[in-house]
Amino acid sequence: MIDESIKYLLKEKYDKFIVFIHNFSYFDSIFLIKNLYKLSDKINPTLRDGRFIDFGLKYSIQQNGNMKKLSLKFKESLLILPAALSKLGPNFGLDSKDIFPYTFVNNKHIPLDYIGKVPRFNFFSLKNIYFTDLAKYIGSFKNKPWNLREETIKYCEKDCVLLYNILKVFNEKIFTKFSVDTFKYPTISSLAFAIFRTNYLEKEKIPLISGKLYEELKPSYTGGACDVYKPMSWYNGEKKIYAYDVNSLYPAVMKSELMPVGIPIQFEGDITKIEENTFGFFEVEIETPEELYSPLLQIRIKTEGGTKTIAPVVKWVGTYFSEELKKADKLGYKYKILRGYLFNK
Repeated sequence: MIDESIKYLLKEKYDKFIVFIHNFSYFDSIFLIKNLYKLSDKINPTLRDGRFIDFGLKYSIQQNGNMKKLSLKFKESLLILPAALSKLGPNFGLDSKDIFPYTFVNNKHIPLDYIGKVPRFNFFSLKNIYFTDLAKYIGSFKNKPWNLREETIKYCEKDCVLLYNILKVFNEKIFTKFSVDTFKYPTISSLAFAIFRTNYLEKEKIPLISGKLYEELKPSYTGGACDVYKPMSWYNGEKKIYAYDVNSLYPAVMKSELMPVGIPIQFEGDITKIEENTFGFFEVEIETPEELYSPLLQIRIKTEGGTKTIAPVVKWVGTYFSEELKKADKLGYKYKILRGYLFNK
């Protein structure tokens, strides 16, 4: 069945088309990869953090005695619109996702050609639907049999049409307001960055970092600190412990703090001996004050259980953003700059 579905798309009229699948990365790709590989000439997947961002494939068709080379791309729509279809539809002024008894189909005792009474309430997921809508759906089969094959096809078709219309409306809104083609970007963050660069970045230029420079700067990005410390000795189970999260930290920092822009300038040695107020990314020798209870500077290390982010209390060599080092200096860290890259502010 999967083979036939893919073959249906491998035609000349779909050359260079994009096939959007909602939840492709986490779910559908598992069922499609083997079949896509088998039916295509070449596949070119893009992965990030173990997830498929998109999946390009090349295929050939016979035309006038010659083989014509064509291509198709599968993309994850959930990375552009990170929400369930049941929520996206109404948010864009479209129909809501249809109702379907998922667990009824997954029951091995139910034949796939089942025709009979409509499944009971407990076979439907009440997470994203209203009880009144479910009661109305079940009531519509009061005087007619419920056909599993027909309802499955109808449900899948409505899902596809809904996703198509959501993407269509979303792309029209983005293009009308920002003159940016949504479908050129794989994620909502890359789309937002494209909108920023094309509409709001006026004076400065943000460099595209790649190759050797990218590999040298990458270790300075470690992600947010999520440390857990033992509760104080006075905690006896009666007092409350509060957990805090920071919302919109990235955009707040990008709005209020200095950002590195312009063409980077490489240097060797301690640049502060020439210029005090330096700004950029530096490789440094670090020494942490032993009495520091909550270390600031993080590193990523490889362990048997995978890559871990830690904030060590030792001596080491690492790459850091200059503003982090200035904060670390106030906490008692000692560091020596070995080399790095200067940026404009």
